[in-house]
Amino acid sequence: MTHLEDSIIIKKSADEVYRIVCDVESHPKLMTYFRECKIIKKDGNKVTVNRVAEIDGKIRSWVGEITFKPEKRSFDFKQIDGPLKGMTGEWICEPIDEGTKLIITHNINFNIPVFGKLVELYVANKFVSKSARDGLKSIKNIIEKG
Repeated sequence: MTHLEDSIIIKKSADEVYRIVCDVESHPKLMTYFRECKIIKKDGNKVTVNRVAEIDGKIRSWVGEITFKPEKRSFDFKQIDGPLKGMTGEWICEPIDEGTKLIITHNINFNIPVFGKLVELYVANKFVSKSARDGLKSIKNIIEKG
C-alpha cells in the first residue's frame, strides 16, 4: 500500500473550513479539476457521490463513499468504482494557532503481484498527490478570499 499525505495552512477557523469542504456538491467551485460532484445517495453521516474530473487532460469519473465525522472535523472517503477503486483516505481540518491545517490523505493498494508497488507509486505521484496539492492551493485561495 502507498500512503500519501498533503496539507496546507488556511487562515480561517477549523469549523468554517470543515463546513465548506463538507459541501461535496460545491467541490467543483473549490477545486478546478472537478467538473461535477453529485450526491446520489444519503444515509445518515454517509453519502455516495458521483464525481467527474479532468485529470492530466482526460475526463475521469468515479463513485465514492464519504463518511462525515463532525466531532473530529474530518471525513473518510473510499472510491467504490472507477479507475482507483478501493483507494481510501481522509480529509482532516486540524485547528492550529494560524487557523486550520487542512490535511488530505490517500491510501492506494492495487494488489498487483510483482509490479503493483511500482504502479501505485507512479499513479500516486503523477496523479493523486498532484491533484491533492493543486486542490489544497485552490481551496486555500477561495476560502481565504471569502
